Amino acid sequence: MLIQSILGGRPDPATLARKESSDTGNVHRHAVSTTEPSMSAPRDDALRAIAAEYDVTDISPRAFSEMIDRLRQAGALSDKDYQELAAIRVDLEQAGVGPDDEIDLVQFYRQRLQEAAHAEESQKSPRPDLERLRARVEWLQKFAALRSPEASPIDTAA
Repeated sequence: MLIQSILGGRPDPATLARKESSDTGNVHRHAVSTTEPSMSAPRDDALRAIAAEYDVTDISPRAFSEMIDRLRQAGALSDKDYQELAAIRVDLEQAGVGPDDEIDLVQFYRQRLQEAAHAEESQKSPRPDLERLRARVEWLQKFAALRSPEASPIDTAA
């Protein structure tokens, strides 16, 4: 099984290497490296270019929706990732955030994650929300990192 990267949709290099080493037929071998494969460069470039135009630490729900719509149209988001990110808009509406109200999404989700972790601890039972919230915090932190001028390359192993 190939594990897809959260941002690039690329197979995990370690998994790919194991699969290729176990192949015995005359099959075309893919080069495994820690650099980004050229076939996904346009996807990553689109992600970087579009995400850099938006500041998720000071963004309205409407602008966030616009950003993820553009990312999806550019092929930088899978349908699953798009649906996960679109659910952020629902969370914001439920929290009473208006469509044009500016909000720090990273802080908003860090707070929600902290509250959910505390609730899980006091109830002594796991809550399914935690993994969903962690995934959203990771996405938002990556978007925030892409916005900063000294943003490092996307971590394809995430």
